[in-house]
Amino acid sequence: MKKMPIKSRRPILPILLLATLAACQSGESPDATVSSPSPTPASAPAPLPDAGTSNMDATVMQMVQLGGTMQAAAEACQQVDGAELAAAKAQQKQHFVSRGGSESAFESAFTGAYEKAREKLATASAPEREQACRELSDMSNAATAGQG
Repeated sequence: MKKMPIKSRRPILPILLLATLAACQSGESPDATVSSPSPTPASAPAPLPDAGTSNMDATVMQMVQLGGTMQAAAEACQQVDGAELAAAKAQQKQHFVSRGGSESAFESAFTGAYEKAREKLATASAPEREQACRELSDMSNAATAGQG
């Protein structure tokens, strides 16, 4: 697999997560703001346990899953360093808990989506992974351009 350089000056996950969270708060579909790379490591979100999520709506849970998927993609494409990924996850977890979710429900949803995406990326062909990484990079560039 072709390695892509880490772009530490463009924090991709925080930008993407903030954009999707903003879309959720405005009532838009998260897909209206940010789409996953195709072939997407995130297919339909898996059903989540109800423990600790009784006050959570489906959109917030999907954002947690998107975060796990995006982290797996960013790692596979080597586009974001570990510190940025950890900071993005911590920020998303804080938002989730502030909306009434439990830390264990967050970890379960995030880790489940992360592992599923890692598996899909690991079994994808080299051209599929390269295409997914290109699209992830394009999304990062578009988000960065929208910030300026």
